[in-house]
Amino acid sequence: MFPDIIGYAGSLFIIAAFTLDGEVKIRVINCIAAVIFVIYSAIIGAMPMVILNGVIPFIHGYKIYKFRKNEKAKAAANENSGT
Repeated sequence: MFPDIIGYAGSLFIIAAFTLDGEVKIRVINCIAAVIFVIYSAIIGAMPMVILNGVIPFIHGYKIYKFRKNEKAKAAANENSGT
């Protein structure tokens, strides 16, 4: 029963991510879900799921980094065009 609770928690985070607006928020919540699914998959012995969900936070982290870097560049460009 305990592994199922962890699996359901991960599922709730995935559902929550679909209800959010904003790329960063969605990716952060999805990262949390992936970590939960790593734990759940390890408990039930599903190594392909451990690998998949273990990689997902790194992909999201990279995409968040690129998104924020792009946002900073846009802000700097807008600031420079205003002077």
